Amino acid sequence: MRKKIATFFVAFLILIFGVVAKPQSVKHFFSGFVLASVDAQSLDFDNQQTYYILPSPGILPDSPLFMFKDMKDDIIEMFSSNFAEKTRLMLLHSDKKLAMARVLFQRGKTKLVVKTLLSSEKKMLKLVELVKNNKTSPKFIERLRLSARLHSEIIKMVKNDDLYIDYVSEFDKLNEMANEVNKSLNTL
Repeated sequence: MRKKIATFFVAFLILIFGVVAKPQSVKHFFSGFVLASVDAQSLDFDNQQTYYILPSPGILPDSPLFMFKDMKDDIIEMFSSNFAEKTRLMLLHSDKKLAMARVLFQRGKTKLVVKTLLSSEKKMLKLVELVKNNKTSPKFIERLRLSARLHSEIIKMVKNDDLYIDYVSEFDKLNEMANEVNKSLNTL
């Protein structure tokens, strides 16, 4: 029993400090921020196609290790002292959850898709509130707008699938959250 607890603790520390020790990896991801999705999601706005690349989803919510990944992401966000880094991390984590929802959607895991989409939109709402109350670069706000549009598109795509008829109230809440995000971003 002690050996299992020690192994678990060491694995947890490696997971936490492996990412915390390398914050430049996050900066590298955003330094050349390319617009598209896991398989290059194309968005058509005002007769102009835009690509927004979602990050790799990594560990999915159906994995027993997901709880630790989610906890690690929250801890890293919480201890980010730089406002720009914190907002980038929040956008990254929100987009990762959206990418997770897409993969789970393709696998037909309805309950996890809805739960993951709700989590992603909650994170996006927190991010928008944070950006609204602080000064942020116009470039980052534009990235945020593109991400929010993709979030709305994926929510619509999932909602229109026949498997999700039982989740009408959840999708109403998701649409309400997405509309609130887009409305807030339009005022920036």
